[in-house]
Amino acid sequence: MTPDPFKKTVKIPVKVVNGELKFFYGGDLPKLEDGTVGDLIVPFFV
Repeated sequence: MTPDPFKKTVKIPVKVVNGELKFFYGGDLPKLEDGTVGDLIVPFFV
């Protein structure tokens, strides 16, 4: 995953596996600094 250097945000595709968030394409989620805030957007009907 290569973020756009001109944007201030990046979209990280995730999926839930056994109740835990995992990087959608496999491997580890990118490291995030403490205090990072974001939104998890999920379908209304699950």
